[in-house]
Amino acid sequence: MTLRLLSLIISALLIQACSFKKDDGEASPAVPANSDVIETIQKEQEKQAFEGKLTEQNVSVKFEETPDPLGYKMVISWPEEAKRVQISINGKVKKIYNSTDLQSSHSEVVSSGENFEITLIAFDSLGMAPYSALTLVKTAPTDFVVSKPLELTESRTIEINGRFYFLKNGKIKTNGHNLSIKAKKLIIESDDRPSALFSSHIVTRFPGESMEEPHEVSGSTVLIRASLGKGHLQVSMVGGAGKDGLHGNDLEAVMGVESAKNGLDGLAGTTTKVSKPCPRRLGIDAPPCEGETTLCVKPPENGQPGKDGTPGRDGQNGQDGGSTGNLTIFIEDQTEFSAYVFQRKGLPGKGGKGAPGHPGGIGGSPGANPAPCPPAAKGADGKRGPDGKDGLDGAPGLLGEIFHNIKNIYVEKQ
Repeated sequence: MTLRLLSLIISALLIQACSFKKDDGEASPAVPANSDVIETIQKEQEKQAFEGKLTEQNVSVKFEETPDPLGYKMVISWPEEAKRVQISINGKVKKIYNSTDLQSSHSEVVSSGENFEITLIAFDSLGMAPYSALTLVKTAPTDFVVSKPLELTESRTIEINGRFYFLKNGKIKTNGHNLSIKAKKLIIESDDRPSALFSSHIVTRFPGESMEEPHEVSGSTVLIRASLGKGHLQVSMVGGAGKDGLHGNDLEAVMGVESAKNGLDGLAGTTTKVSKPCPRRLGIDAPPCEGETTLCVKPPENGQPGKDGTPGRDGQNGQDGGSTGNLTIFIEDQTEFSAYVFQRKGLPGKGGKGAPGHPGGIGGSPGANPAPCPPAAKGADGKRGPDGKDGLDGAPGLLGEIFHNIKNIYVEKQ
């Protein structure tokens, strides 16, 4: 630190030490504010820091926002002591500034996320020989613009050092996936949207959309963080609908269950036995038997009863509705920011109907009964099996948590 700078700091401290009222109450003369003293010291430091060279301490590259999304103005500044400076950007000479230009900065409009290799060359007072050069690599802040409907097919994290825009027709549908947005500024274009589900800037699902994977029952996690917010943000957190349980007969069809009797019919009764005994002959030369009588040796059997039918398959339980998921919104500067949040639990699935019981087997047919045997009876038919039970309806989804620091927020729950 030079003697000049040291003396300047000491003078500033002495001025501060003397800035109080006298014993008799008379105010001391006006003195510079602390900020003025600090600014003077900083300017002196910058002036002395030049020392004839361009450095990262005395050359700055700043990006100023333009009103349009994705647009920035890049401003390159250097010490005014450098009278002749050549500016090159990405290998192309942009301009050579002389003392007659009366400026020590260069500016131009650039695009969000654009990369730059900036080279400054300072020439001597005659403008002939370069005596200092500096190359800086800079990237313009990155903006993210949602100008039309965007549907997620997987969880997504958008972390940028620029502005996040929702334009007039812009919206994001998460489809049950997680979404994280972290930006310097969150800007919502004013388009007078009604506070309704289908016009939200972020919606997790539409009502009635069923869940495809088991993990979706927990709903989406949506995180929004920004240093500054501007506009009216609308977010709809909707739980997925539970699927209806399959009916019992549908389950049987899938599993290949047949309604055939499959051996349930009763067996037929056995046939009777008859005989025709011949009366005793009087001798060897006697004529053949005459007047034979048919006798029933064994009566025919009744048919066996059929077996009872098998029960119908129970209907499947309906799936529980999905949770609305959790929402986190933190905005530091929310002077011009407000939010509307809509929550709707996922609808439960209905239980499937039980399948009807299967028919019992047919009773066995009676055994044959040629005369003079008495007739036999047919076996009793088996009973139809009991019907399957109806599946239970699922439970409605849960309301997730909302974490926020928003002063102007309205939450609607269904």
